[in-house]
Amino acid sequence: MPIDSLEHVADDGVQRLPQGCIECPSLVHDTMKPKLRFILDRAIEEGVKRGIRLAHKHTDSPSTEWIEGCIQDAVWLAIDEVFDFEA
Repeated sequence: MPIDSLEHVADDGVQRLPQGCIECPSLVHDTMKPKLRFILDRAIEEGVKRGIRLAHKHTDSPSTEWIEGCIQDAVWLAIDEVFDFEA
């Protein structure tokens, strides 16, 4: 197994990078970071739109409380699709 300046083999024989990643092909995680505010903003925007559609799905004049509940549920669902709260 060729070893370049970014990789080395630990005592257990597993190829690791100096940062401790196992078998990582590059240092992408060190040079690329997600734009969390952008991701969160998109999820919230999609959730609000979805919630409004769902609130009006079965009635033309839903109550304010129903609209708010649908939006809140849809926003949390959209956030849950892009973020893992279990980790």
